[in-house]
Amino acid sequence: MVSDAAAIAPEALQAFVGRDSGPIRSRDAVNAAMIRHWCVALGDVNPVYADAAVARQTIHGDVIAPPAMLQAWTMPEPFAGPGSDAVGELYALLDSQGFGGIAATDSEQDYHAPVRIGDVLTATKRITAVSGEKQTALGRGYFITSTVEWVNQAGVVVGTQLHRVLKYQAKPIAEPAALRPRPNATLDTAFFFEAAKRRELLIQCCDRCDRLQHPPMAACRACGSLALSPRRMSGRGTLFSFTIVHAPVTPPFEPPYPVILVELEEGPRVVSELHGVPLGDIKIGMPLRVDFLDCDADLSLPIFRAVDATDV
Repeated sequence: MVSDAAAIAPEALQAFVGRDSGPIRSRDAVNAAMIRHWCVALGDVNPVYADAAVARQTIHGDVIAPPAMLQAWTMPEPFAGPGSDAVGELYALLDSQGFGGIAATDSEQDYHAPVRIGDVLTATKRITAVSGEKQTALGRGYFITSTVEWVNQAGVVVGTQLHRVLKYQAKPIAEPAALRPRPNATLDTAFFFEAAKRRELLIQCCDRCDRLQHPPMAACRACGSLALSPRRMSGRGTLFSFTIVHAPVTPPFEPPYPVILVELEEGPRVVSELHGVPLGDIKIGMPLRVDFLDCDADLSLPIFRAVDATDV
C-alpha cells in the first residue's frame, strides 16, 4: 500500500515555468555509423541517409541523418539519475512528495533544417507549463509540458519538440497478485511453451534450408517451405539490446524492470526477461544463459541470467 502523496503548493510548481534545462551538447558529431545502425534497426532503406551519389541528386545535396533521430544525438547517459537542472529539480520535488511515477503522454517534433554528417547538436529544454493536481487513470498527478530546441554548431535551429509527461502517485493495488498474461499459443507456437515446461529452449528450424527463425511462423521466411520442426538450442547467448520499463504498471510486473533481446549463439534473437542483474549493471554484449521460470501451474517461460564463474 502506497501512502497518499502530499499536495504541493501551486506557487512552488509554477516557479519552475520558464526555467531551462541544459544545454546538452552531443558527445559525438553526427556520423554515418550511428545513422546506419538506426536505419538497420528500423528497416529504413531511404538512400538519402546512406548513398552520397543519390543524396547529391536531392535538394539536400548530401547525405543527411533521418529527422526522427534528432533526440538520439543528445540523449543523456542511461542510469544517470535526475539532473541538477530545472527538470531534475522539479522531478525531485514531486518524487519527495510521493509522485514518483512518470508516464509520457505527448510528444510532437518539428524539423526545420537537415542534420548533416559532422554537425554537433545542442539541445535546450524549457518547462512551459505545470498543471494543477489531476486525477487520472494512473493516479493523482501533475502534467509537465516542456519544449526542446536543437541547434547545430552554426546556431541554426534544426528541430523542436513539445514533450509532456505525467508525474503521478500510482493507485494502490488491493487485489491478489495477478497471473502472468497468457501467451498467444497457436499450432505454430505451442511447441515453444511446451518445451519450456520441460526446461528446454526450442527454436523453429526449416527442414529444407536449415534456417532458424523466431518467433515461429507457419512457413519459412527464407524459402517459404512448410516443412518446419523445432531444434534444441544450447541456451547460451549475449545481450543484443534492452529497455527498462517504468510505466504503465501492469500486474504482476513491478517497474522498473528490464525487457531484453537475446542473441542466441546459434543466431536467432529472443525477447525475454533478465533476472538477477541490477539495472545499473546491465551491459550490451554481456554473456547470458537460459533459465526457466515457473510462473504458475500452467505457464513456464525461458528467462535469462548473467553468466558467472560457475557457468564457464
